[in-house]
Amino acid sequence: MIKNVSNQCPVCSHKGIHIRSLSQKNIITELEDYFAEKPPEKIEIIDYKIKQCKNCSLEYAFPLEAGSESFYQWVTTRPGYYPESRWEWLAVIRGNK
Repeated sequence: MIKNVSNQCPVCSHKGIHIRSLSQKNIITELEDYFAEKPPEKIEIIDYKIKQCKNCSLEYAFPLEAGSESFYQWVTTRPGYYPESRWEWLAVIRGNK
């Protein structure tokens, strides 16, 4: 996996400014609140920072790194992770007619 370790916006490559931090502890607490279930201890979660691009205002996680395999193995089996419907599905169907 390629990691974005620079502090550049993934859209326009300008420098981002720090908005807030998302610690591993905070992420686990949010997951527990959302799914009403404590994530397993074995899940690998890293600390992230939320940045905002000075140029285009995009907010993005830093580092730009996907969740771990253990995270996705757990979260994709939780009820409610996959939505039953999404607004864009109907928009795509209508747009293809």
